[in-house]
Amino acid sequence: MTATVPSPVPVGAGTRLLGEVIAWACPGVSVTHSGLVGALEAAGLDPGVARELAPRHAFSRACRRLSDQRIIRPVAEDAASIKFQFTHESREGDRYEYRLETTLTLDKQTGAVTCELPGLATLAQEELDRCIAARTGGDITRVVQKLFEREADLFAIRPQGGTYFGAIRSLETAA
Repeated sequence: MTATVPSPVPVGAGTRLLGEVIAWACPGVSVTHSGLVGALEAAGLDPGVARELAPRHAFSRACRRLSDQRIIRPVAEDAASIKFQFTHESREGDRYEYRLETTLTLDKQTGAVTCELPGLATLAQEELDRCIAARTGGDITRVVQKLFEREADLFAIRPQGGTYFGAIRSLETAA
Protein backbone atom coordinates (compact mmCIF):
# COMPACT_ATOMS: atom_id res chain seq x y z
CA MET A 1 0.00 0.00 0.00
CA THR A 2 3.00 2.31 -0.11
CA ALA A 3 4.80 3.76 -3.09
CA THR A 4 7.66 6.18 -3.40
CA VAL A 5 7.89 8.20 -6.57
CA PRO A 6 11.36 9.40 -7.59
CA SER A 7 11.91 13.14 -7.61
CA PRO A 8 11.02 14.63 -11.02
CA VAL A 9 13.90 17.05 -10.57
CA PRO A 10 17.39 15.66 -9.92
CA VAL A 11 18.60 16.64 -6.46
CA GLY A 12 22.32 16.69 -5.78
CA ALA A 13 23.85 15.10 -2.70
CA GLY A 14 23.74 17.43 0.29
CA THR A 15 20.87 19.50 -1.08
CA ARG A 16 18.65 20.65 1.76
CA LEU A 17 14.97 20.04 1.06
CA LEU A 18 12.17 22.03 2.66
CA GLY A 19 9.70 19.15 2.68
CA GLU A 20 7.94 16.46 0.74
CA VAL A 21 4.78 16.29 -1.31
CA ILE A 22 2.55 13.52 -0.04
CA ALA A 23 -0.37 12.30 -2.10
CA TRP A 24 -2.78 9.44 -1.84
CA ALA A 25 -5.93 8.34 -3.55
CA CYS A 26 -8.03 5.39 -2.56
CA PRO A 27 -11.41 5.63 -4.30
CA GLY A 28 -13.38 2.44 -4.18
CA VAL A 29 -11.05 0.95 -1.58
CA SER A 30 -12.58 -1.23 1.08
CA VAL A 31 -10.48 -2.85 3.79
CA THR A 32 -11.54 -4.57 6.96
CA HIS A 33 -11.25 -2.69 10.22
CA SER A 34 -8.93 -5.40 11.57
CA GLY A 35 -6.79 -5.16 8.41
CA LEU A 36 -6.42 -1.40 8.86
CA VAL A 37 -5.54 -1.81 12.54
CA GLY A 38 -2.97 -4.50 11.65
CA ALA A 39 -1.37 -2.29 8.98
CA LEU A 40 -1.07 0.61 11.43
CA GLU A 41 0.50 -1.66 14.08
CA ALA A 42 2.93 -3.15 11.52
CA ALA A 43 4.02 0.37 10.55
CA GLY A 44 4.57 1.33 14.21
CA LEU A 45 1.67 3.81 14.15
CA ASP A 46 -1.12 4.28 16.68
CA PRO A 47 -3.90 1.80 15.81
CA GLY A 48 -6.27 3.80 18.03
CA VAL A 49 -6.85 6.28 15.19
CA ALA A 50 -8.82 3.57 13.36
CA ARG A 51 -11.79 3.57 15.71
CA GLU A 52 -14.70 1.17 15.64
CA LEU A 53 -17.65 2.39 13.61
CA ALA A 54 -20.75 2.81 15.81
CA PRO A 55 -23.85 0.97 14.59
CA ARG A 56 -25.76 4.23 14.04
CA HIS A 57 -23.04 5.55 11.68
CA ALA A 58 -22.63 2.22 9.93
CA PHE A 59 -26.40 2.07 9.42
CA SER A 60 -26.26 5.45 7.65
CA ARG A 61 -23.86 3.86 5.18
CA ALA A 62 -26.01 0.74 4.90
CA CYS A 63 -29.03 2.89 4.06
CA ARG A 64 -27.37 3.98 0.82
CA ARG A 65 -27.68 0.41 -0.46
CA LEU A 66 -31.05 -0.23 1.14
CA SER A 67 -32.63 2.92 -0.28
CA ASP A 68 -33.24 1.60 -3.81
CA GLN A 69 -36.82 2.72 -4.59
CA ARG A 70 -37.45 3.64 -0.97
CA ILE A 71 -36.98 6.55 1.37
CA ILE A 72 -35.50 5.81 4.79
CA ARG A 73 -35.97 8.37 7.57
CA PRO A 74 -35.36 8.23 11.32
CA VAL A 75 -38.68 8.74 13.11
CA ALA A 76 -37.85 8.15 16.79
CA GLU A 77 -34.79 7.81 18.99
CA ASP A 78 -34.10 7.09 22.63
CA ALA A 79 -30.98 6.13 24.56
CA ALA A 80 -31.10 2.52 23.35
CA SER A 81 -32.48 2.54 19.81
CA ILE A 82 -33.39 4.42 16.66
CA LYS A 83 -36.55 3.69 14.64
CA PHE A 84 -36.52 4.21 10.90
CA GLN A 85 -39.50 4.41 8.57
CA PHE A 86 -39.08 2.70 5.20
CA THR A 87 -41.34 4.24 2.57
CA HIS A 88 -41.61 2.64 -0.87
CA GLU A 89 -41.43 5.15 -3.73
CA SER A 90 -42.78 4.41 -7.19
CA ARG A 91 -43.65 6.46 -10.22
CA GLU A 92 -46.97 6.21 -12.04
CA GLY A 93 -46.83 8.36 -15.18
CA ASP A 94 -46.15 11.91 -14.08
CA ARG A 95 -46.81 11.22 -10.36
CA TYR A 96 -44.85 9.64 -7.56
CA GLU A 97 -46.63 7.27 -5.18
CA TYR A 98 -45.48 6.68 -1.60
CA ARG A 99 -46.48 3.68 0.51
CA LEU A 100 -45.38 2.86 4.06
CA GLU A 101 -43.31 -0.31 3.81
CA THR A 102 -42.27 -0.94 7.43
CA THR A 103 -40.59 0.43 10.51
CA LEU A 104 -37.14 -0.88 11.37
CA THR A 105 -35.46 -0.60 14.78
CA LEU A 106 -31.68 -0.39 15.28
CA ASP A 107 -30.23 -1.18 18.71
CA LYS A 108 -27.51 1.45 19.12
CA GLN A 109 -25.36 -0.70 21.43
CA THR A 110 -25.49 -4.14 19.81
CA GLY A 111 -26.23 -3.21 16.20
CA ALA A 112 -29.17 -5.64 16.12
CA VAL A 113 -31.82 -4.83 13.51
CA THR A 114 -35.47 -5.80 13.90
CA CYS A 115 -38.53 -5.23 11.75
CA GLU A 116 -41.80 -6.88 10.73
CA LEU A 117 -40.48 -7.98 7.32
CA PRO A 118 -38.00 -10.84 7.92
CA GLY A 119 -36.38 -10.56 4.49
CA LEU A 120 -35.74 -6.84 4.88
CA ALA A 121 -34.50 -7.34 8.45
CA THR A 122 -31.99 -9.92 7.21
CA LEU A 123 -30.86 -7.72 4.32
CA ALA A 124 -30.50 -4.69 6.60
CA GLN A 125 -28.55 -6.70 9.20
CA GLU A 126 -26.18 -8.10 6.56
CA GLU A 127 -25.56 -4.66 5.08
CA LEU A 128 -25.06 -3.13 8.54
CA ASP A 129 -22.56 -5.85 9.49
CA ARG A 130 -20.68 -5.30 6.22
CA CYS A 131 -20.51 -1.54 6.85
CA ILE A 132 -19.31 -2.02 10.45
CA ALA A 133 -16.47 -4.26 9.25
CA ALA A 134 -15.41 -2.28 6.15
CA ARG A 135 -13.37 0.90 5.96
CA THR A 136 -13.61 3.10 2.88
CA GLY A 137 -11.09 5.34 1.16
CA GLY A 138 -12.56 8.31 3.05
CA ASP A 139 -12.00 6.51 6.36
CA ILE A 140 -8.39 5.82 5.43
CA THR A 141 -7.90 9.47 4.47
CA ARG A 142 -9.22 10.55 7.91
CA VAL A 143 -6.80 8.10 9.60
CA VAL A 144 -3.82 9.51 7.66
CA GLN A 145 -4.89 13.09 8.43
CA LYS A 146 -5.35 12.30 12.12
CA LEU A 147 -1.87 10.74 12.30
CA PHE A 148 -0.37 13.86 10.74
CA GLU A 149 -2.37 16.17 13.02
CA ARG A 150 -0.75 14.44 15.99
CA GLU A 151 2.76 14.18 14.66
CA ALA A 152 3.42 16.71 11.89
CA ASP A 153 1.96 19.51 9.81
CA LEU A 154 0.27 19.02 6.48
CA PHE A 155 -0.54 21.84 4.10
CA ALA A 156 -3.10 21.14 1.39
CA ILE A 157 -1.81 21.82 -2.10
CA ARG A 158 -5.12 21.21 -3.87
CA PRO A 159 -8.49 22.53 -2.63
CA GLN A 160 -10.06 19.06 -2.94
CA GLY A 161 -7.34 17.53 -0.73
CA GLY A 162 -5.45 14.33 -1.38
CA THR A 163 -2.15 16.13 -2.03
CA TYR A 164 -0.23 17.79 0.79
CA PHE A 165 3.11 19.38 1.54
CA GLY A 166 4.84 18.19 4.68
CA ALA A 167 7.67 20.34 5.99
CA ILE A 168 10.88 18.36 6.61
CA ARG A 169 11.08 19.72 10.16
CA SER A 170 7.70 18.23 11.08
CA LEU A 171 8.25 15.04 9.05
CA GLU A 172 11.48 14.33 10.93
CA THR A 173 9.61 14.81 14.22
CA ALA A 174 6.94 12.33 13.11
CA ALA A 175 9.43 9.62 12.09
